[in-house]
Amino acid sequence: RYRYAEDHGVPGLEIVAAEKPYASPVITPNFSIDGSDYKNVHFSAGARLTFFDVGKPGAELRADLVAGSTYRIASEYFVPVLRSRHWFIATHATAENRLLPIYSRDTRVAEYRRIETTGGADVGYTLNRFSEIRAGYEIGWLKYAASVGDSTVLPQLSGRQRMARLRYTFDHLDDPIMPRKGVGFTADYGYFTRRPGATDNFSKLEGRFEAFKPVRKPDSIYITASGGTTFGFDQTGIPLFSLGGPLRLSAYGLNEMFANQYFLVQAGYLHELATLPPIVGKKIYFTSMYDVGKTYAAGVTNLPMDLTGGIIVQTVVGPMYLGGSWGDSKVFFQLGRVF
Repeated sequence: RYRYAEDHGVPGLEIVAAEKPYASPVITPNFSIDGSDYKNVHFSAGARLTFFDVGKPGAELRADLVAGSTYRIASEYFVPVLRSRHWFIATHATAENRLLPIYSRDTRVAEYRRIETTGGADVGYTLNRFSEIRAGYEIGWLKYAASVGDSTVLPQLSGRQRMARLRYTFDHLDDPIMPRKGVGFTADYGYFTRRPGATDNFSKLEGRFEAFKPVRKPDSIYITASGGTTFGFDQTGIPLFSLGGPLRLSAYGLNEMFANQYFLVQAGYLHELATLPPIVGKKIYFTSMYDVGKTYAAGVTNLPMDLTGGIIVQTVVGPMYLGGSWGDSKVFFQLGRVF
């Protein structure tokens, strides 16, 4: 609040801070453009709506809505347990219809729709402001359906899905979208008790490590390493992981390599080029990256690698990336998360 006031005869404006009994909801826009194939660009748009202190202090409700190439409705309700600063319960539900294009280098082989509904709950513990661990169980329904091209590339499956999971997250990066320094790590373990096409129960583990280090004011170097495995179990219906496409071995076609075991290592350089007006965005960067990875699928013996470079523009609607690769020359662009 504010009001007119005088201090020893000098007129002025008195500002009084008044605590609100609630926190205002926050709307975060979400835009995604995938120009992996400039002749077949995919676009999605939506938003996340976040409500604070819903039901009790410290609780948080998130709701996502996305439409376009991907349709998605999702929500998560986070509630601290009793008066604990560390323990929490999080319930979640998702319905998604996602486009899954499959390429062989520059040739589009097929397009599938991956349709999934899930619901579940987690019990978690916040270790500190940078990390948490949570365990839970989720049930749902999953379907893969061919919509364009060769319908034999992947099996067309549908059915119920159940999974117990354990997830650890550590985030000490200085920015969630465009980090320049810090370390991040996630590890996600799941035990499937049911999955369409799977012949038995099985486990999967996927992890990702990333580190950014400034070497002088406008420059940073970074390295990321990710990998996943089903511990030798191959009868999973459709393989859980894939490589190929921008920033996932960019010289290869989008989702070109499916497998139940993979690794990917990326080392790169980030250089700040310019600062944008605040109404447009934040910074413009040049980045170059060397990728090496492998999928442990039948008949795959080589070690794919490539060199990628491009310009990243931090716009108000998200980072825009225009780049090219030199393992198998191509140009691509995308709007959305880069790292």
